[in-house]
Amino acid sequence: MALSILIISFLVFPSQSLQAQTNYDSEAIGLGTPQVEITPSSGPPGTKVEIRITNIVPVPKSIDPRTELFVFLPFLKEVGSNVPHNCAGEYCIPVYSFEEIGSGKIGPKTITFTIFSKSNPKPIVLAGFVESVCDLKINGKTIERYGNTCYEFNQPAGKYEIKFAWGIQRTDVYDVRKTVVFTVTEGGVQPAQQEKVEQQSKETDNQIIEQFEKGLITEEEFENKLRALGYDSQEIREAKALIGKLEHQIEPETPKQETKQEMEEESSNGGGCLIATATYGTELAPQVQLLREIRDNKLLLTESGSAFMKSFNTFYYSFSPTIADLERQNPVFKEAVKVTITPLLMSLSILNHGDIDSEAGVLGYGIGLILLNVGMYFVAPAYTVIQLKKKLNSKA
Repeated sequence: MALSILIISFLVFPSQSLQAQTNYDSEAIGLGTPQVEITPSSGPPGTKVEIRITNIVPVPKSIDPRTELFVFLPFLKEVGSNVPHNCAGEYCIPVYSFEEIGSGKIGPKTITFTIFSKSNPKPIVLAGFVESVCDLKINGKTIERYGNTCYEFNQPAGKYEIKFAWGIQRTDVYDVRKTVVFTVTEGGVQPAQQEKVEQQSKETDNQIIEQFEKGLITEEEFENKLRALGYDSQEIREAKALIGKLEHQIEPETPKQETKQEMEEESSNGGGCLIATATYGTELAPQVQLLREIRDNKLLLTESGSAFMKSFNTFYYSFSPTIADLERQNPVFKEAVKVTITPLLMSLSILNHGDIDSEAGVLGYGIGLILLNVGMYFVAPAYTVIQLKKKLNSKA
């Protein structure tokens, strides 16, 4: 689809070429100026920077469909990186891609990164990727990884202009509309402290993960230590996945050998869905994995979702062990449960396709799903019964 758009745009807009850059006036064609806030605006090497972009007005439909909003970052050039500079010799990254602009997804975004410093922790490998504190993230998603560059250089002191420009993808056509300045000051870790900092960085990266893998620290201690390093919930989850510590990666006990008491104890500790596991025969079933992913990747990432899960678990685990036992004892009852919960699972799958990254999003989707299931399980059957009664009465 994206390739088709590019081919069509080349045919429809042949006059917009590299030579047209000086004539590209984004304001004249209706592209607004974004509001940009940078926090902090100065600091020594090793400072974590946050840039908030808001006030992106809807883009006119008549413009080139390859239009994107770019950010130009000057930091790499000063440390001699060989990363390609793809915007007229400058290093730029799209903040709003042409796909997002075309579909109207122009909500606020937050860019985060850390200034290069020899005092930064060394990168670690998580889920097959080299992760560093300098990696550039947009709304928590890693866009650029800097690897060893993060700790091998001290960013030279000086003023650095961070530019935001409207431009045409895969060309040098762009128009700078907003510039913010970050001043790198002298300072940071002194040489005499360097060896100590590097040792601490090594311990906080690799050894915390190793300690948790060996069972030397609890899961709560593991999460708290990583959060102290600046890890977010998704990064902590990736660290767990790397060492096989996610719930669905831990091999469960054979259900037939578990007693009811053991199941209740496991459930009270936040285990899997007992009814779904008994229905589909294994915790590795796609339906059970769906429920786990929704819980871990959607609900538990927000306060309202976590509060809902806490209340739900209290209610759910009061009866689910009994139903799970009945399913294992009675195949007919098991099939009846499967038929009953299938519509529920189908409705919950909507959450995996929704962009739920806020409290309002969780509440909106949650209320919508509750109403949907009330309609499927109660309103629709009641309506059907009423209509049948009317037909029977009319015949009588």
